[in-house]
Amino acid sequence: MLVLTRKPGQLIRIWPDPDTCQHATVAEISANGLFDIHIGPILDRQVRIGIAADKRLVIMREEIAGRRR
Repeated sequence: MLVLTRKPGQLIRIWPDPDTCQHATVAEISANGLFDIHIGPILDRQVRIGIAADKRLVIMREEIAGRRR
């Protein structure tokens, strides 16, 4: 599970990993649900978010995802 801390207005980006799911459809990846989101404590206007997802999905903070894509 990936755990991120986000402030109000910040984003998390999720998309299929082109290296591992070239032939997989979204239906195949999401057969058991795309992902589970666990909301943790909120402290000082930040929330901890845990995301459990299929390994064929990429999950990144928006500021990092923009540099990778």
